[in-house]
Amino acid sequence: MLSLMKTRGFVLLFLAWTASAAAEIPELIHYQGRLVDGTNLVQGSVTLEIGIYTNAAGGDELYADTQTVAVADGLYAMTIGASNTPNGALRTALAGSECYVQATVNGAPLLPRERLASVGYALHAPESLKESFFPARSDGGGVTELVGSHPAVRVMPGASTYFTFQMPEGMTAVSNLHLLGVPAIGSGEDVNLYSTYGGAGASAIMYSNHVGMIITPVPGNLTEINIISAFAVVSAGDACGLRVTHPPGTGADMRYLGIVLRYSTE
Repeated sequence: MLSLMKTRGFVLLFLAWTASAAAEIPELIHYQGRLVDGTNLVQGSVTLEIGIYTNAAGGDELYADTQTVAVADGLYAMTIGASNTPNGALRTALAGSECYVQATVNGAPLLPRERLASVGYALHAPESLKESFFPARSDGGGVTELVGSHPAVRVMPGASTYFTFQMPEGMTAVSNLHLLGVPAIGSGEDVNLYSTYGGAGASAIMYSNHVGMIITPVPGNLTEINIISAFAVVSAGDACGLRVTHPPGTGADMRYLGIVLRYSTE
């Protein structure tokens, strides 16, 4: 009999829905856990459905996403919302005051359901933090694909692309600046970032700063690449550009969704 250890987690994008946004935040949630069959760790692939319900038992199913998930030594990770055939809208399902999550593995429900709780930043965000999402826009160096129902720009090893965005008016400080991506394959790990910022200085060919990064790609897993170090000094209203380059051979193969900016106005 399959059972699920209490290591499941919801992270990343919940707080984005409580803050202001320049465009719609991708409805994607990273979810991970551990599966055991009796005393044995599960290995191989399973069909995993994540359902969101109104009650701890019974009630209405608000959302369901079914995916084939690879399991190694009992451990798995998936991105809820990344399939092309979800049942319901994730944003709508999370609008209620109470939500309960149930995982079903190969047709067997894992009980009890777990109540979904807010992360700390989500409770604090309406008071002191704001958030903007800038969808990925390619200058022709990447290929437009879909991650679930969300447009993304795919950059493979040896290729590059360029994103543009603007710092919001009224911004006083940047707390986080992340590039959101979903690895397409598990090989390659290098990402080079070249940034521009400042109204008159923003240019696709005049780079103000360069940062090289190593990531750990997990196919299908939502990844946040911290790019705040590539923007050393930014001000409200600055026009910003980001060139993302993947070196040949060692470069990552990523589908980029866009840039998430968390900032304060106080």
